[in-house]
Amino acid sequence: MKTGVLVADAMSVRPVTVPRIKTILECAKIMAQKRVGSLLVIKEEKLEGILTEKDLVHFLAKALDPKTMKINEVMKTKIHTVAPEEDLYDAISLMKREKVRRLPVLAKKKLVGMLTLNDILTLQPTLFDLLDP
Repeated sequence: MKTGVLVADAMSVRPVTVPRIKTILECAKIMAQKRVGSLLVIKEEKLEGILTEKDLVHFLAKALDPKTMKINEVMKTKIHTVAPEEDLYDAISLMKREKVRRLPVLAKKKLVGMLTLNDILTLQPTLFDLLDP
C-alpha cells in the first residue's frame, strides 16, 4: 500500500550530527540541549554510526565513565537507512520490521536527513497505525 508521500517530504533535513571523538557525556549534553533522541556519527559527510537514548541507558547500566568513554565505543554501526525517494510506506515497514524509531536518509551514501516516528506523526498521523503489531 503506497502512500504517495516520499521520505523526502517527511524527513528532518538537519539531523544532529557529531564526530566519533565526542565523549558520552558531551553527546548526552548535546541530545538534551537539542532535544533529540539520537545523534548521527559522521565523518566527511559519511554516516559511521548512530547513538540513541537506548544506547545511553545501556551505557549507564554498566557504570562506565561518561567523561572519558568515546561514542565510537558505544554507537551502533549496523544502521538501517532509507533513500529520500522511497515511499513513506516502505520506510514505515522497515521501521516496523527492524524495530527502530528512526532512519537516517542517505542519497548516494551521503547523509541528507533523518526520518523519525515524530516526523511521520506530524505529517500523516494515520500512517502511525501501520506500525502496530
